[in-house]
Amino acid sequence: MKPVCFILLLAVSLLAQQATLELPPRELTQKEAEIANRPTPTSLLLKTLKPADRSGIQPVSGMRNVLEYGAVGDGKTKDTKAIQAALDAGGIVHFPPGIYLSGSVYLRSNGGLDLAPGALLLASPDEADYNAVDFCPQNRPSQYSKVQIANSDVITGVHLVIGVGVQNVVIRGGGAISGNREAFYDIPKDPRLIWRSQYIKWRPAETVWICEGSDITVQDVRLYDAPFWTCLIQGCNNVRIDRVTVDMHQWTRNGDGITIDGCKNAVVTNCFVRSGDDCIVIKDDHRRLTKGQPCENVIVSNCVLDSICGGVRIGVGNGAMRNILCENLHIYSRIGCYLGINWGMVYLVENVTFSNIILDCETAVAIYRSDNQLKRPPQDISLRHLRFRNIRGTAMRAFIVDANFPVQDVVIEDFEITLRGPDYSRCPYRELPKNRAPVELHRIDGLSISKMRVIWDRPNDCFTSPINLSEISHLKIDDCDFGGRPEWGGPQGYPLPTEKELEYMEKFKQYR
Repeated sequence: MKPVCFILLLAVSLLAQQATLELPPRELTQKEAEIANRPTPTSLLLKTLKPADRSGIQPVSGMRNVLEYGAVGDGKTKDTKAIQAALDAGGIVHFPPGIYLSGSVYLRSNGGLDLAPGALLLASPDEADYNAVDFCPQNRPSQYSKVQIANSDVITGVHLVIGVGVQNVVIRGGGAISGNREAFYDIPKDPRLIWRSQYIKWRPAETVWICEGSDITVQDVRLYDAPFWTCLIQGCNNVRIDRVTVDMHQWTRNGDGITIDGCKNAVVTNCFVRSGDDCIVIKDDHRRLTKGQPCENVIVSNCVLDSICGGVRIGVGNGAMRNILCENLHIYSRIGCYLGINWGMVYLVENVTFSNIILDCETAVAIYRSDNQLKRPPQDISLRHLRFRNIRGTAMRAFIVDANFPVQDVVIEDFEITLRGPDYSRCPYRELPKNRAPVELHRIDGLSISKMRVIWDRPNDCFTSPINLSEISHLKIDDCDFGGRPEWGGPQGYPLPTEKELEYMEKFKQYR
């Protein structure tokens, strides 16, 4: 390309970027202001921690004391080599109270990290302290542009804690691991600019990445301030994540909490997750793995989930997800229970149950169309055998199914949602959704709804009917009340579509 042409293209790109940043001014709500000014968990923790006491280093029964291998633990000295030496010696490495500044460290089989209360493993701010991107074939390559483009992401292939092909490893102890997000980029003051904010020059990827291993335990530990995803367990068998706290600024760009990717027999329980993106992701992406397997036999239970994106998200990747139980959850997010075929490559999601859920979300349950063009014929894709039972709470929209792939055998039972207006602290809307009804169900083969209640307390102004159904086969509705506006005279008396609405429906019929 000629230099002049390149300069012109660059100028156009920068102008386009600048144009996307010019959003109409809006005052933050009280909740948004609280989020914007909330100190990071790492900064609060650092105020309470002291450097490690090296005056009398003592052996730890059954473990290796990281101080014996030369770690300083003062938050200033790089302890990467000392930590790795202790890990390479075998067994579980104990971290006494202190602040351990480190780059990438590699777990070994039959070992792990034991972080005492008052111990913090803190990610180094220096790119040179992290792994080479090509250190193993399973690792994600770096993908980011030298020029910031609207809605672009910054993805690298470096991590703080790494375990590849490991068996019987543990991360535990009551201490904390911090991805140190503040060292890499700032958070915008306007949440609408999360994806359109300042250029992020570089940041690490998943803070904890364990890949193609077995018998993995993450327990009684706090994972703070990831600059990207927090904890990715990928292609592993027999995984237990228990009593883990994930916390970060809720406007962290693409800041997922716990991701179970292509794992078999995994349990996530008794966790608190506050994240900048989806709290818990169940996916199957085996494009870089040495072998692929479905993500199956997964339980998520007894968790509190807080996010501006998804509470539990299922359906990302290129494979299959099945036999998933999500129960006894409190969810505060944009979408509580979120299913779909992201990237257009997943071919199967089946046998999924959401049960005993309390939530406050913009959308309680959503099954959405693929974000990208489908990479398989629709007849080769299926979401089927989906159960939603005993779900209670408040939301702007109750239940949305709008997929561009087959959805089969959906059961909604004992479901009660009180409608409210938009909560900008749950979703930084650029413009509000305009659904015709709080319950929108389209293109489902086999739908049973029983004991569903929609209470119209503060409904969105755009709603023109209590429920909107189309292309539903084998429909059963029993003992339901979908509500309605008082002036409509009850659920059976809502008005017919206006001429403008009929024109709109005809115009967009082709996309159905």
